[in-house]
Amino acid sequence: MHDLLDASPGRARGHALPLPHGGLTRRGRGHHSAPMTSAKSVTFSVSGHTVACRPDQTLLEAGEAGGVPLPSNCRDGTCGKCRARLLSGQVDMRHQGGILPRHIERGYILTCCSRPLTDVVIER
Repeated sequence: MHDLLDASPGRARGHALPLPHGGLTRRGRGHHSAPMTSAKSVTFSVSGHTVACRPDQTLLEAGEAGGVPLPSNCRDGTCGKCRARLLSGQVDMRHQGGILPRHIERGYILTCCSRPLTDVVIER
């Protein structure tokens, strides 16, 4: 499943939008943006670490590369062990059913299958 999660100010926390086909991501007001082409900043609010996330990395991979210990198991969005709350920013989450719709509505993401579209802050 493909979800765009947007925790930007003025939006309902964890508002999920389906992604259209063709590799473009739909934003909240129907605008489209090109796929991410540069590294984004990922801040882990609990540890205070900030790392760069390259376009080819998930949030989990970027955290691990930056020395941030994160829980994980499946690495493909099926188990839900890496679930974390998105406090700000937007991610493209491509999970395999490892997160319930009600958790997405509450602002949770799976770090193993989420790539940042903007700079993000994660509660971890």
